[in-house]
Amino acid sequence: MLKGKLDRWAVADADTLQTSLVVFRAWYNHVRPHQHLGDLTPGEAWAGVDIRRPPRRRLWFEGWHGLLQGEYLQR
Repeated sequence: MLKGKLDRWAVADADTLQTSLVVFRAWYNHVRPHQHLGDLTPGEAWAGVDIRRPPRRRLWFEGWHGLLQGEYLQR
């Protein structure tokens, strides 16, 4: 998944790459639900979050000029 996204993202230098990887990791672990985790994000599954509890806040996440996006649910 990272390789497919990086192919469409221009990185100017090592600092930009490092920042881009931090943004990707946040999206991958805390925004993107995973079908095999019962539509939990990896972060929610790791923390043992009860998805029956409604989220406290819904935040829109967008990174890499729209290549990474989704709804971040704070529980």
